[in-house]
Amino acid sequence: MPRFPLSGKPGSRVGCQAGDLSEPFADSFDCMDPEDKHLVDRAYVAIGKAIAAYEWKLTSRDSPFDLFVSDPHTQPFSLEARRGLKLFVGRAGCIQCHKTPLFSDDEFHNIGVPQQGPNVPTAALCSGDPRCQCQFEGQDVACPPLGAAYGRTQLANSMVFRRDGPYSDDPLGAIEHRAFYDPSRVDALMGAWRTPSLRDVALTPPYMHDGFYRTLEEVVVFYDQGGSQGVGPRDPRMRPLNLTPRDRSDLAAFLRTLNGRRGRIDFLNAGTP
Repeated sequence: MPRFPLSGKPGSRVGCQAGDLSEPFADSFDCMDPEDKHLVDRAYVAIGKAIAAYEWKLTSRDSPFDLFVSDPHTQPFSLEARRGLKLFVGRAGCIQCHKTPLFSDDEFHNIGVPQQGPNVPTAALCSGDPRCQCQFEGQDVACPPLGAAYGRTQLANSMVFRRDGPYSDDPLGAIEHRAFYDPSRVDALMGAWRTPSLRDVALTPPYMHDGFYRTLEEVVVFYDQGGSQGVGPRDPRMRPLNLTPRDRSDLAAFLRTLNGRRGRIDFLNAGTP
């Protein structure tokens, strides 16, 4: 095998099983020199940190909603958006998960997103893949990705990309997060995904992890119906809302007020977001 194979990842068994087709890419990664594997891991960790650093520089300021909150008596805010805001924090219950200044509780929830469309793998593509759940083996049917349950399992089994791992910039400060990797909590995360921020949400279609919904209006209808049939048990807070057509329109109008003012971001001198 070459020193740095073009493809590879850790296999299911410890050690090198060179040429074993039951291992990923014939176990090419596990057969590498330990120091070379360390170099590969460091490179991937550096890429992940670079992406995270870039994301922290993305800011959304001075949206119509922000300006309205700062001075509700002088800032323009449509009647539809005001009604939508009341629904958001009231009867529709959106604020239960979409809270904090980012409009996200930073937690994982199963809201029953439909597992359909071109971004959901079929049984033929997902056979033997632990990221998916195929209920009808051998048939060309959708296999729902397991969401946070898969990610938590991967982190529990590997130290490389964890906050308390060897490449962490703050391993002592990350000790409090070790409970996050507890494998006994995996089942509760079946089909769950992190609550996204709603900042600039009108600018980022399509929506949901598989891009199932094309417009904000479709997303509002989805929540109004109490979710759909995904994988795993839905969050008990997902229930029909019985919104009127005007309610749905008002909620979408409010969500569009979360678009920040467009402007240049100074990446060299930007302070804490």
